[in-house]
Amino acid sequence: MAKKAKPEVKNRFFIPRDGKYVNVEDLPQEEQDLIRKNFSEQLADAMMEGLGYTRVTPSGKKTTA
Repeated sequence: MAKKAKPEVKNRFFIPRDGKYVNVEDLPQEEQDLIRKNFSEQLADAMMEGLGYTRVTPSGKKTTA
């Protein structure tokens, strides 16, 4: 009996835009990069906050996630 090929898994990320949800992959590359950067920073901040750390911006302002 032959094994079936597993379907390719594609992650789709949707963001709210103009009252509806838009697939991130449908946006221009610059916007995709900005969204990924912001998401990564927010995730890192949340993880570090869970460990008791806070981020200090270059201006010296402390921020939390």
